Amino acid sequence: GDEENLLKTLSETFSHTVVILNTGYPIDVTFADRYHVDALIYNGFGGMLAGQALADVLSGKMNPCGKLPDTWPMDYFDLPASRNFYDSADKPRLDADCGVYADTCYEEGIYVGYRYFSTFGKAPAYPFGYGLSYTSFTMKPGKLVYDRGIYGEITVTNTGSCSGKEVVQIYVNKPDGRMETPDRELIYFAKTRELQPGETERIPVSVPEKNLTVYDTDKAAYIMPAGEYTIFAGTDVYAPIWGSFVNEAETIVKQASHLMMAPNPPETLSKRNPESWPKGERTRVKEGTDGFFPVGKRSAYPASFNSGKSGKKLVYQDVKRDPSLVNKFVAALSIEELARLCVCASAGWGMEGVGEAGRVYQLEGYDMPDFPVSDGNSGVNLRVPNIGMPSGVTLCATFNKELMEQVGRVIGEEAKALGMPLILAPGMNLHRNPLNGRQPEYFSEDPYLAGMMGGHYCKGMESAGVGSCIKHLIGNNCESTRKRNQSIIGERALRELYLKPFEIAMGEHMPASVMTAYNAVNGCPTAADEELIQGFLREENGFDGFVMTDWGTYDTAGVAEMVQAGNCWITPGSLDDTYTGQIVEGVKEGRITLERLEENAAWIIRTMIRFA
Repeated sequence: GDEENLLKTLSETFSHTVVILNTGYPIDVTFADRYHVDALIYNGFGGMLAGQALADVLSGKMNPCGKLPDTWPMDYFDLPASRNFYDSADKPRLDADCGVYADTCYEEGIYVGYRYFSTFGKAPAYPFGYGLSYTSFTMKPGKLVYDRGIYGEITVTNTGSCSGKEVVQIYVNKPDGRMETPDRELIYFAKTRELQPGETERIPVSVPEKNLTVYDTDKAAYIMPAGEYTIFAGTDVYAPIWGSFVNEAETIVKQASHLMMAPNPPETLSKRNPESWPKGERTRVKEGTDGFFPVGKRSAYPASFNSGKSGKKLVYQDVKRDPSLVNKFVAALSIEELARLCVCASAGWGMEGVGEAGRVYQLEGYDMPDFPVSDGNSGVNLRVPNIGMPSGVTLCATFNKELMEQVGRVIGEEAKALGMPLILAPGMNLHRNPLNGRQPEYFSEDPYLAGMMGGHYCKGMESAGVGSCIKHLIGNNCESTRKRNQSIIGERALRELYLKPFEIAMGEHMPASVMTAYNAVNGCPTAADEELIQGFLREENGFDGFVMTDWGTYDTAGVAEMVQAGNCWITPGSLDDTYTGQIVEGVKEGRITLERLEENAAWIIRTMIRFA
């Protein structure tokens, strides 16, 4: 009410009103029409230089060139996901560590963000990809060519009176046949250099065939359906048509497998069924429940560890000089030593540390280096002065892959100087609902944009010799009772939306590590999901780093189950045998194979060799 009164007074008193949105979230902006606001500036969470940057934009010293990485709806309840989110508006507040279990059912299916608004003809307040400039641009597409991918060129000209940058955005409308498809999906983006008035730049467009696929739930494969594909090129999701091509016959581009299937999959929103709007009946607190039900069945994956037994004891410097000896080093460790290596040596958030999130335990007698890790989506989160970068969503609004890489590199360089060989970033879960408390640190509602920006962040950080960690895998879309919140997701949405950013990021740059999430997906905690870790990460995407839990995941997931699934590092752990004892017991009881424990330890050592 106070803000409304202020806006009313300002608009009645002054000739022009500019409103600065100092928020990390999409918000209701209908006030702009009610109070005749002349301009809105989305400042985001801009980091330590946000004030200076804002002053430069307001004064005209710098020309803004960001684009919205999310759709801004007119009303929160325009979002199909709004019916399936614990919002605390008329319900008890549940904190992150609450002991109550809850289900969150993803009834909106594939229709998240602009995929819903463009397909169902719902007008947003501001569309995905939208952003104004102090200058103007024209885009002239060249010839569109399809040859196992699409190729072409977009000519961008600054037609205004001041210098500026523009973002080329390419979307596709796929054939709508056996499987329905959204009206359009982002498949490519690129940012121009700073163009002077009258200056032109030619942007080459190259879109691989994998970006044009649909996930076929019958075949467990990414396919290109037969039919006509329409390509759009412009400056936001409502870009004009560039051209089209016809795929004569359905083709399988990538064979996958059925992973993480829901025991009771949700009925999902369909443009072909007007009665399919989400009802929210399966999203609820489950009083009296002490686990994730119904339990999801998961396949077992045998460990591929080859011990290569050595006749002599090796120390860390031996494997540092010759990484081929890692398996022999690990094979010589006792079960107790393996367990100790695979449990984090506690966090340094108290008086005893410098603010590090944890560190690998230094086994006695093996000359192991110190290997701490730090949080750090927007910097190196230690109790020392450090650079404060903008939040993830604000960085993503640049649509600038090269800039994202530079940000990762700077954070990596500072981490290196501060003795942190690995940073727990970037966080890149999909923006399913704007009320998720971690929305500002994640990137976007679009999996391609999030994946590309995440991959370039990792590439930049690791170019500085510091390991990255993509997180939180997957479906961490609600902070209410987050350790006991189960995401129930249909197979197609899981594949096309929620797994996709991680898959794309790994394709751009393979990160040093991956962090699983607190929540469960389809009846299994992500931290103990063997199909997620061994199937999706290792087999399908060739992940070659180590997997870790989020801090305190053992509050709801069994330690032995997480280790057997391939979660290499249990965090934040402790210096006693609280968690190591559970691993040793799990091996003795046969719930953890020795080969899997050795394999987990080997992934940790290999990563340390690269960055310690």
